[in-house]
Amino acid sequence: VYGVAAIINICWPRTPEAPWYDNYIVLLMSGIVIGLGLLYMAIVRSHSNGTTPHADAIPGPASSPDKPVVAQPV
Repeated sequence: VYGVAAIINICWPRTPEAPWYDNYIVLLMSGIVIGLGLLYMAIVRSHSNGTTPHADAIPGPASSPDKPVVAQPV
């Protein structure tokens, strides 16, 4: 909540006598960066190209060297 409130506070226009782009440059650039990031994710889709199963990298707390890790039903 604090982060969202800080972003809104930074984006809020402060000087009405300045050109419009001076007041909204943070909001415009934030929209451009987020939009380009979403476009990149949609085009490249690297998040769905992995070959390892979900949660394979870190064993759970029940595993030990002498006890095999058994997959639990969902």
